[in-house]
Parts: sequence; structure tokens; C-alpha cells
Amino acid sequence: DFITESIDQTRGWFYTLHVLGTLLFDSLAYKSVVVGGLLVDEKGEKMSKSKGNIIEPNAFFDKVGVDAVRLYLCSYSPDSSKRIGFELVTGAISPFLTVLWNSCYFASEVVGKKAAVKDAPLKVEDKWIISRANSSVISATNALDSHEYHVAVQELKSFVMDDFSRWYIRLIRDRVSEVDDALQYTMKYVISRVVRLMAPMAPYISEEIYQ
Repeated sequence: DFITESIDQTRGWFYTLHVLGTLLFDSLAYKSVVVGGLLVDEKGEKMSKSKGNIIEPNAFFDKVGVDAVRLYLCSYSPDSSKRIGFELVTGAISPFLTVLWNSCYFASEVVGKKAAVKDAPLKVEDKWIISRANSSVISATNALDSHEYHVAVQELKSFVMDDFSRWYIRLIRDRVSEVDDALQYTMKYVISRVVRLMAPMAPYISEEIYQ
């Protein structure tokens, strides 16, 4: 149903699979494909041992986190070359992950272990953020279905950093000290959708927040 490789595999992988599928089974080898651009260094130059600009993956993951790398790579259009480096990843993704984590930590303090009351009367800001969450889920899902991962990442970043953190949390701060079933329900509703949507691209932090 789906395969992916970088553009240098056009002849050696994508084309060969279709040839074999046609000759052996009289059928296409795959239904959907993403041809990825090559990874290049921070200056946009091809990585090579002779230049000494190769990034060792595991060491890079240890330094910035594998979720940050995945989100960063997904934030590019799949077919474009992807410049990668420590400062590029941290500059593009770390602010988003920090805001997400802090927002969810704040929400956990508000929600606690109490079960959310589904039928609690919602206030206008609750209805608004739930509506925005639903819209973001639809937009990001459509983008993922069409392999426009960069569009899905941008939708998530915009929702979390602007709508949820900058506006909703600011609007509800005076409600935190109260026993507010609507607020608890809204927080759980929104965050559960954000992390489920983000899980294919950033599974570790998504699972941690979900748990």
C-alpha cells in the first residue's frame, strides 16, 4: 500500500519494483509512494566522509531527541532536500515541544486524576478551543493522508502554540482555582486529540503525555 525512499532510489527501487510486479504478477508493486529529498548539511551541501560533514544518527538523536528529529524532517516538503544540524533542529522544533510540554503539564495540574464530566456546561472559550481542535484534526489528517507531512506539522504547531497555549490557557487562568468540570473535560478532550494526531511523527513524547 505504501513505500518510501529518497530520490536516489528512483531507478534502483521504485522503478525496479514496478518492473518485477508487472513481469511476475501483472500488477503494480505499490499503490502509494513518497519520494524523499536527500539530507544535506547546514550549508546545503551533500554529506560525505571526505568533507567530514556526515552526522552520525545515534549521536544526533542523543543530543536533540529522536522526536525532535522526526518532527523536523516531517516539517519539510517530502520531495525537498533537507538541511539538518543541531541548531536547525533545536531552533525549529524545541520551542514547539517546550510549549506543548508546559501546556500539558499545566493541564495536568488543573485536571488531576479526576474523571472528566462529559455533560458539564461549556463556556464560550471551551467551545471555541474544542472547535479549533476538531478543525485542526481534520486539516492535519487530510494532510497526512496526502503525504503532506509538513502541512500537518505546521497545523499542529499553530494550534498548540497559538490557539491552545497563547489564547485558551490565558483565557482560563482565572478558572483554575475553581472546581470546573467544563475546564477539565475541555483540557482532556483537546490534549488527547493533539497527542493522538502527533503520535506517528513524535511517538515518545506523545505516549508520555498520553500516559
